[in-house]
Amino acid sequence: MLQKGLTNNTVQLNKHQLTGLGLYLYNTPATQESVDWYNDIFDGKAEQALALINTINELQTTIEQTIAEGLIKDGKILTVNENGTMQEHNLVQELNEAQQQLHELAPNATTLLDQMMYLFWSHEDALPFETATPAQALQYLLEQRLALQPTDKDMVVMQHEIEYECDNICRKATASLVLKGTDAMHTAMAQTVGLPLGIAAVQLLEGNIQLRGLHIPIEPAIYELVLQALQAHGIAFEEFDMAVV
Repeated sequence: MLQKGLTNNTVQLNKHQLTGLGLYLYNTPATQESVDWYNDIFDGKAEQALALINTINELQTTIEQTIAEGLIKDGKILTVNENGTMQEHNLVQELNEAQQQLHELAPNATTLLDQMMYLFWSHEDALPFETATPAQALQYLLEQRLALQPTDKDMVVMQHEIEYECDNICRKATASLVLKGTDAMHTAMAQTVGLPLGIAAVQLLEGNIQLRGLHIPIEPAIYELVLQALQAHGIAFEEFDMAVV
């Protein structure tokens, strides 16, 4: 999704078209880069894929509307064509078939398609704004679909690998961090983001940090104190250095 260009350009969002991924696709100005991205994902069949996406969206919308109105039973609905003939449609089956066709267009992207379907192809939450950047729309949808539930726990995993040469010997230094949250409120993300800031603020107030002005945390006067305090909270990297054979 990042390759498609999450720019700061604000676009008008038509909530009567598609929600989720559909809004993102159809309301973002087309560029050659985005066309190339879709063709790459769908093995050069972006036009067919987007048509199927539209069909899936329409079927989902129809199913939701007919359920709300009590017009659907066992996934089926009766319609009347232009000649006045009654026809039975199994909307759930048609939806499954359309999704299967989409998977067949890109057999090597099945996982990606499943993720996109889960994250974006939902009409449960309408976007709460009329205009937004693609990045803002994506952020809102991710927050809605990936929100932590009360019993959920998050986990932060970081690993840095640096290969270098010393005395004509190739070596690799590795620093790894794994931290698990306690619950949906006391998360690992909150600890790794909030604690360093709080620790730095305390050190500044106590006079242990003498730097003034705007600094990124690559100054030893900052990070040495912060890392030492984080270790006291059980947050520390494990470091290894070994020769590369």
